[in-house]
Amino acid sequence: PRAPPPPNTCPPQPHPPPGGGGPPAPPGGGGGGPSLARRRVGVERVGDLEVRYAEQLSATKITSSEVPGLVDELPLFGLLAACARGESWVYGAAELRHKETDRIEALVEALRAIGVRAKGHEDGFSVTGVPTRPRGGRVHSHHDHRIAMLGAVAGLVSREGVQIESPACVAVSFPGFYDLLDQLVHGAGELI
Repeated sequence: PRAPPPPNTCPPQPHPPPGGGGPPAPPGGGGGGPSLARRRVGVERVGDLEVRYAEQLSATKITSSEVPGLVDELPLFGLLAACARGESWVYGAAELRHKETDRIEALVEALRAIGVRAKGHEDGFSVTGVPTRPRGGRVHSHHDHRIAMLGAVAGLVSREGVQIESPACVAVSFPGFYDLLDQLVHGAGELI
């Protein structure tokens, strides 16, 4: 078996993966593109974002009414938006400024560090995407587990890979994150 990369290094992976046809499709578009399944877990509204490959991803927006069910997924939405054609926006997410770090600023900094055009706004962020893979680089997690996870996933889709500063902070919410990501990359079959 292949040894996993050191936990602070996420090398680039071939893109698209075997069987894939390009970047993810836009929400609501054909080709089995991203879909959002909204549900409740206890009193918390949550959302599962599923992404499949299609020919082209188009920019979109997430509004304040959608933020509560996606608040933990918004950093990954920023990465997804980087691969879309056009400008994507997140509105009504001011609570991200009061997480483990100012997550809007940390997210924008991380995206810029890997070559993505991103801007922070008072209550959200915007990303100007181009349908290409991010360059890669070094992501400072600021000890925020969601930013470290973003760096790891960005490393897989980038051209040059991503170095993550303080990668172990993911253990706060997902201790097995790197193991599961490694299984996913190496095609271990059904993961969850």
